[in-house]
Amino acid sequence: MDTDTIKGIYGKAGVIRRGHRAQKGVFQGILNEKVKSNGIVLLGEISGRHPTVSHLLMEHPDYRKSCWKIIHSEQNSNKSYTRIKEGTKIYIHESDLGLFWDHDTENASEKTVIEPDSFSEKFMQAVKRNVGMEYDQVNCYELIIQGLRQLGYRYGGYGGLKETLMNMALERGESINTYLTGEGLIEVSGSGQYVKKMNNFSDYEKDTDEIFNEILPHIQPGQILSFSTPSQGHTGIISGKEGMWTYVNSGILDHDLRSSALKKGVGEESLTLEILNWVRLAARKNEPLVLTLGHLDEKKLEKYKIVPWEA
Repeated sequence: MDTDTIKGIYGKAGVIRRGHRAQKGVFQGILNEKVKSNGIVLLGEISGRHPTVSHLLMEHPDYRKSCWKIIHSEQNSNKSYTRIKEGTKIYIHESDLGLFWDHDTENASEKTVIEPDSFSEKFMQAVKRNVGMEYDQVNCYELIIQGLRQLGYRYGGYGGLKETLMNMALERGESINTYLTGEGLIEVSGSGQYVKKMNNFSDYEKDTDEIFNEILPHIQPGQILSFSTPSQGHTGIISGKEGMWTYVNSGILDHDLRSSALKKGVGEESLTLEILNWVRLAARKNEPLVLTLGHLDEKKLEKYKIVPWEA
């Protein structure tokens, strides 16, 4: 069965490229301050009100519309945004839109990236070994399963994880494939589930910023993150690349950080841009968007572990 035909469970929605005009807001004078008249602009200071660089860009009248384009541009995409501490002043070059800050105030010991536990690290690396595969070889859900299989867990067959997921659906009177999703995997064999639901969208980039900053305290490498609307769904895992949170998934690759050749398949993309894609999709279809975040639990998976001689 082609799993991508099941609405709201599998497959990645196409990117909606239609723009959305942001509402104008009141701008604080200090954020538009020029420094030494040498083409450098002080965007502002990292604080509780402006915890990320994107917050500062979104409040600047000259840069708010191109916030994510600036952050993910070639000259800025590899910067260590997760290592910026409160009180750091952020600047931008007017000529090439390069971002920079006073690295003397940067404290590597205060990274917001949480190191994964040993199992999450192994799972993340197992999934990432599939980067570069074509979509017709492995879709988004199958990518997660492929990672589990590579770690020696039984999915199909008698006593496999798939059987557990299908039995749960039957017991609840639902379609047999209902829980063959990232959400289903988290419910049966995971923990630490965090769910974020949004029903109304007014400004795509601000909505993305809101979602990202709300889930940020809960993010860890190796977690499963699923997106779902009533008509479509998608799943992948959280990872990181050079100080940026990323999303390893199989689908249409609009912002692959590793290769520009593969257009549909397994790649590693910017997490914020993936969230933005789904905000646009949900808003365009006037549907609610649900994000489910959680990590697989090695103890709960133990009963599916294949003994060495069966591997």
